[in-house]
Amino acid sequence: RVLFVELSRLEKARDELNIEFGRLQLEQATVAESNRIDQVARLRLGMKFPEAADVVVVRP
Repeated sequence: RVLFVELSRLEKARDELNIEFGRLQLEQATVAESNRIDQVARLRLGMKFPEAADVVVVRP
């Protein structure tokens, strides 16, 4: 009985870790894609973040 309870607890912990792992994989893919877009914008298109003086705020 004690071993069954321990097994159930460990299986639940495993399932929670698998869910967290999947979430982290998705987050990593999102960050990697964002970095890839930034890299292409900089290298291929010559883009860069504007300096503060170059930013113009337009209000309606």
